[in-house]
This record gives sequence, structure tokens and C-alpha cells, in this order.
Amino acid sequence: EYGVGVCILHLSRQPTFENIQKPSQSAMSVSRQKATETFHSYDSDKDGHITQAELKQALAHLGDHVDDATAKVLFEIVDKNSDGKISEEEFVSAVSLEKSNK
Repeated sequence: EYGVGVCILHLSRQPTFENIQKPSQSAMSVSRQKATETFHSYDSDKDGHITQAELKQALAHLGDHVDDATAKVLFEIVDKNSDGKISEEEFVSAVSLEKSNK
């Protein structure tokens, strides 16, 4: 089983819209529950959102030290409403193939 971190790492290496729309095989095993758990672990200040700094820190913790430009592109792909933060739903939608119940 691949975790959400593997999916995010894959996205960070090739941050394109197509990666979100056509996830890799590693993304296919990511459940909404696992994605939600990972979101909460990345949300270091527990404010209900992931900032660009938190995303970059989480990737670094996983061993993928991305540059600022790559982190920015990845962040913008996941931040669908462009409010400068990634909500739980945006994160889960980006890394899970399961449909939202909302």
C-alpha cells in the first residue's frame, strides 16, 4: 500500500494539472481516510489548512526537499480556490480517487 506522502512526492516531482487529473498508480490506493489523516499531520499548526510552508516542511520531512518554485506550483495545483491555503477537502480531492460525500 502506498501512502499519501508517496502521492504528494510524485506530484512534487512533476507538478502538472495532469498529475492531479490522472493520478499515478500510487495514488490509486489512497483512501479518503488516509488522505484525511495525512492532511492533519501536514497541518502543523492545526488551524484546518495547509500553508505553502507547511506543505514544503511535510515534503522535507518525507525526504523530498523541493525548491520554492516547485513547492509553489504544487501548492497552486492543490489550492483549487486560490485562497492561499489548502483546505482538507482540496487536499483529499487532490490525492484520493474516492468521490467526496459532500
